[in-house]
Amino acid sequence: IRGMNADFNAVSINGIRAGVSDFSGLSRRVPLDVVSAKSADQIEVTKALRPDQDGDGIGGAVNIVTRGPFDRDGVYLSIEGAASYSSLADDYSSDYPYNDTGTEFSASFSSPLGTEGKHGVALSANFRERAFLKQRVGTTGWRTVGGFYRPDAIALQHFYDDVTAKGLTGTYEWRPTEDAKFRVDASFNNRDTERGRQRQVVYYGNVNAGAQNDGTTYTDFDSSTGNSGYSRRVERNVRQFFEEQQIINVSASGEIKEGDWTFTPLLGLNRGTFDGDPERDINARFRTARGTTSYTENGYLPEFSSSVDRQDPDEFFLNSLDRGTSFVTDETYTAGLDAKRDATLFDGEGFWKFGLKSTVFDREYVKVENYFFAPTTDVEGGDVIADYRANSTLNGAYDYGFFIDPDKVRDLANTPGVFTPGDSAFDNAARGLANSYDAEERIHAGYVMGQFTWGKLTALSGARAELTRVNFTGVNADVNDLGDYSAPFTAYDESNDYLDVLPGLHLRYEQTKNLLYRFAVTRSLARPRLSDLAPVDQRDDFDFEIRQGNIDLDPVRSTNFDLGTEYYFDRAGVLSFGLFYKDMRDNIYTARNTVTLPFDDDGDPLTAPVPTDYVAITRANAESAWVGGFEAGYDQQFTFLPAPFDGLGAFVNYTYADSEVDTGLAAFDGVDLPLFNQVENTINAGLFYEKKGFRTRVSMLYRSESLLDIATDGPAGSYDPALSRYLGATTTLDVTASYEFAKGWQVFTEITNLLNEESTAYNGDESRPDYYEITDWTALVGLRWSL
Repeated sequence: IRGMNADFNAVSINGIRAGVSDFSGLSRRVPLDVVSAKSADQIEVTKALRPDQDGDGIGGAVNIVTRGPFDRDGVYLSIEGAASYSSLADDYSSDYPYNDTGTEFSASFSSPLGTEGKHGVALSANFRERAFLKQRVGTTGWRTVGGFYRPDAIALQHFYDDVTAKGLTGTYEWRPTEDAKFRVDASFNNRDTERGRQRQVVYYGNVNAGAQNDGTTYTDFDSSTGNSGYSRRVERNVRQFFEEQQIINVSASGEIKEGDWTFTPLLGLNRGTFDGDPERDINARFRTARGTTSYTENGYLPEFSSSVDRQDPDEFFLNSLDRGTSFVTDETYTAGLDAKRDATLFDGEGFWKFGLKSTVFDREYVKVENYFFAPTTDVEGGDVIADYRANSTLNGAYDYGFFIDPDKVRDLANTPGVFTPGDSAFDNAARGLANSYDAEERIHAGYVMGQFTWGKLTALSGARAELTRVNFTGVNADVNDLGDYSAPFTAYDESNDYLDVLPGLHLRYEQTKNLLYRFAVTRSLARPRLSDLAPVDQRDDFDFEIRQGNIDLDPVRSTNFDLGTEYYFDRAGVLSFGLFYKDMRDNIYTARNTVTLPFDDDGDPLTAPVPTDYVAITRANAESAWVGGFEAGYDQQFTFLPAPFDGLGAFVNYTYADSEVDTGLAAFDGVDLPLFNQVENTINAGLFYEKKGFRTRVSMLYRSESLLDIATDGPAGSYDPALSRYLGATTTLDVTASYEFAKGWQVFTEITNLLNEESTAYNGDESRPDYYEITDWTALVGLRWSL
């Protein structure tokens, strides 16, 4: 919404806050491939929050309303099926397991019941099976060596997500009288994902004499010295995870009118789970001996090489194996009651409204660690080479070479004697215990508001108060001790609480039946994710990362101003323009620092210590930030044109959002830093045609660059603004079309990313690429029947 980070949105399903659990915990984002759009009747979007809405929606509030039995007249039935295709699948050999045609199916039914039609039911079901493919080349970070920036490594990667998703939604509604209605909604969504990756990494060490640079960054160099960690090695990594995500949402709501009063109760449960598979999940790393590695700048497609033959499987030996996973259970309980009384104020008609609401969120996060270094017997890449491969990588820019078969690696890992648990470099049970936690978030809210109309002017004003308390329990250990079986553990029980008062004023003025003006000033907040608050230190010796929670994170708080106008054409269409400004405090950003832990060259801790660099990743509050800009929209069907051109139409929405954040860090004094994940320019435009059963739409979406996070190439505090990570601009083109060839029968098609737009990111400057990624275009063709 307005180009802001999706974590700033408050997403609900039938008024109950939705949570989608993932590998690392809850995100406030709710992807519609987990909560299916097929079950939604409408999606309500509010940009300026009212006091009777949850206050944590700086970007806005999104409420997904599932289909009800009285949304359409009489009986409604619809069935559709479709097949999908990804053009990237042609880049792989015919026996690649993840290039099959995707399939989709959905059905919806609704009907009143009984002779009087006071009861009704609505049901919908959906199923989808599809593989999502992408390819990427990127760097793993940048640092200064000899006064110039150089990449730590180049990573070439193939990804796939093989997804099977299914869902079921049901609604029962009872309207005993004209003044009372009651509704029960229940939905179940399940997503099984086989998530895999083939990765090849070329690491660098010291930069040889004679290297070329552009004044700040090395553009061409060789590296033949430097023996720390993975320096000057080539690594091949295969990863395969099996994940199951579920969301169960149940709500009961009603509306009861008694004279001037209207009461609206609400009860609900949202249960989200994420389950990994410790029996099948696998992440194996093979590496070569040290050699001379090289780098040559070539835009987003750098050239690289090694004196060790990276295409020879027998040059690679299994170095480490990770079979860990996580289990997450999130439960949200909601109870609320609104009361509204019709009233007059200074001869204006309207109402007073007040309400109470409590939301209790419980999480159980269980981390399963199962990590091993160095097998007891030599395992070469040739032992586990796959029968399939990539015929092309990044449109022919690279030859990836052989793939590693995760099934063969798993078979070897399950073979007695290959790995001995007692020889593991780390105490897996201890590390798993330290990375697990229980959390509870309680939000108690109350509000009062009034809305009255005087002629052409309508005013709404009120305030909402929200008391938030978060609590975490578990055990923790210092990251330096997690490699030791005798690591000392300390139990913790930590809490944080805060009170927010959120006033708001909304004005609406209808100058004519076609022209209206809106103004609003509101207060809102965005709470930190629980995974960011959890006071645990998670050390990943596979990717050399330490993730640290921060219980002291404050929520982002914002004062919001909105001013807009809308003009409705006499025939179908609208023209709109709006100004907005958000004054924010305590914006949350990702801080990355380099820390050194004592490991030897083989990755073993505490013996013959040689410093090993880890990236410590945590979340921190910035001092302040602001976002301001305007949005303009136009949407109209050209019904004034003569046939057959009266079916033509056009739409365009443009949002300009300037922003700035003050991190409070000395390194960024005087640096004009935009708000994290804020897109400055967003354009959504297209043409459509609707006539005699034929519909088609061509739409374009442009998003300018945005700041991902700030980074450092040294110890904590030595931030380098030149290494801040930015997501590059993108332009995508999509086409949809449908034709009703007989009554109730439609054929339809969708093509996404028709221009094969790539995704890019860079570190401060495009001469320092972060990644270049492609997904290519995908197509969907289907058949729909409706009654």
